[in-house]
Amino acid sequence: MKKFLTIMSGIGLLLVAAWFLAPKPEQPARLTDMPWQIETFEDGTSKALGVHIGKSTLADVIERYGRPEGIALFVNKEGAMSLEAYFDSVKTGPFSAKVILTLTADPAELSALAGRAMGRDSGPSGDQRLLLAEEDKSIQSQRRISGLTYIPAYGQLDADFFRARFGEPRAWRRNSESSVSWFYPDRGLSILLDAEGKEMLQYEAPKDYRGPKEGEGSPAGEKAQ
Repeated sequence: MKKFLTIMSGIGLLLVAAWFLAPKPEQPARLTDMPWQIETFEDGTSKALGVHIGKSTLADVIERYGRPEGIALFVNKEGAMSLEAYFDSVKTGPFSAKVILTLTADPAELSALAGRAMGRDSGPSGDQRLLLAEEDKSIQSQRRISGLTYIPAYGQLDADFFRARFGEPRAWRRNSESSVSWFYPDRGLSILLDAEGKEMLQYEAPKDYRGPKEGEGSPAGEKAQ
């Protein structure tokens, strides 16, 4: 009997040791760089989709997402210019989206790029896209990112989808019967919800945020539509 108890005790110790030494079961991987995962910093900058807005360069983003489909100078119908790089398909977790990066450039640099442009395309809204000269395309990679636009491949996501992930906006504005804009100034985020088109998320550094502030554009106490 004593021998039997000794054997059973030894088996028990072996089982306990095996439990401690066995590899722990793998935990489900945590999804990162989701559109709603926005990190803000004390210097007024923010990070979204793996891009530190105001700090990351185009080269940093290329290392992460690959080369963009193009870099061009855009001129809106009011004449304001912006230098942009666009990616037709960026995948983060289960989501795929078109991503447009606004690159930092002062007015003199933008004018110089426009003067050397090789051609232009006009859009239906009156905006124009100027095609950069070849020598200008290759030297834009060190420019910092000042803004990011994210357009999900799957459109017509409902308001509850965004509310569950971003929370209630600080302010909102109805643009038309089919579209409304939500504003999150503390995160530098604006969301365009469009029942007849694609949703669009626009990220800026909170210190540079140009959207309405809290209470502007939304009736007091009324839930965002």
